[in-house]
Amino acid sequence: GFGGDIPAGVHVVPATEFYSQLDKIRRPVVGSTLNNLAAAIKGGDIEGFFSIGDTAKVVIESTRIRNRRVGRPSLVAIFPSLKGEFVCSDVGFTAQNSNNSDYVGATQGFARDIYQQGLNAAVYVRNLGIEVPRVGILSNGVEDHKGSDVDKCLDALILRGIKGRGLGNFVNYLGKVESWDCFSGDVDVVLADGYKGNVFLKTAEAS
Repeated sequence: GFGGDIPAGVHVVPATEFYSQLDKIRRPVVGSTLNNLAAAIKGGDIEGFFSIGDTAKVVIESTRIRNRRVGRPSLVAIFPSLKGEFVCSDVGFTAQNSNNSDYVGATQGFARDIYQQGLNAAVYVRNLGIEVPRVGILSNGVEDHKGSDVDKCLDALILRGIKGRGLGNFVNYLGKVESWDCFSGDVDVVLADGYKGNVFLKTAEAS
């Protein structure tokens, strides 16, 4: 039982399928708790849900509510800074794994994904009240030669968007930034691939 009457306004959706923390899943499991929650979002019954993990299962089950018109989704985390808060995208949804044997093609593909994720994160921050969010690429330095090949390709994409697509009216692009810039409050949206962002998140959690 539920230990008493169900409170008013609480709607129970029984799960018909179950998997444990140790089970591996490769596709959504219809009828599972997380799948039911994703379905409730898609149906407009709820606007979000909380979960203690694991992240991989939340990601897989949430693919059913993905809007493919806005590109690859990401995990966005809100961090405190000396001047307020900032968000980092992506903190673990995707890692740099590709079936593309062409290095340049794979690098450009990663950069496009992060670019699309960054636009979505900027929209999210705008909804929090920051009209023109300051956006930077998480890097090992701000100099031109610093950063991975993906970072450099992403930088070129953003500059192209500013020059040819009016992106500069939507975001204030800072270029490459370091961790100090983020926590000092000088950035609103920090862009990273899922691997780098997840290391950033876990390092912050351990600090």
